[in-house]
Amino acid sequence: MTTAVAEATVITTAAVGGTTETFTSWWAFAEGKAIGFAVLALGIALVGSNEARDPVGATPAWTAWVATVAGVASFLGWALGMWLEIRPANLLWVVASVTMCLWTLWFGMALRRVPHGEMGTVLRAA
Repeated sequence: MTTAVAEATVITTAAVGGTTETFTSWWAFAEGKAIGFAVLALGIALVGSNEARDPVGATPAWTAWVATVAGVASFLGWALGMWLEIRPANLLWVVASVTMCLWTLWFGMALRRVPHGEMGTVLRAA
C-alpha cells in the first residue's frame, strides 16, 4: 500500500512541478504495473472459464461465467481506456476489476472449504 501511495505522490508532484524526466519514468513504471494487472485479468478469465465448465466446481457455474466475463471486460476496459484513450472504457475497467476481484476472493474461500481428500480427487480427475 505504501508503494502505491509513494508512486501516486511522486507522479503528482512531478506533474505539478514540471519535472518531465521524473514524471515520465514513474508513469512508465505505473503503466508497467497496470499491464501486469491486465494480464492477471486474462488469467482470472481463464480460471473462471475452467471453473464454470468443471462439473464439481468450488463455486456455482454462473458465478464463474461472471468472473470470466469480468476478466475479459477488465482487460478490454484497460486496453481501450489506456491504449486507445476511450474514456468511458475506464469505468468498465473499474467495475469489471472489482467484480473479478470479488469472485477471486469467493473462489479462494470456496477452495479453502473443500476437504483435502475431495480436492485430491478433483485434481486427479482433471
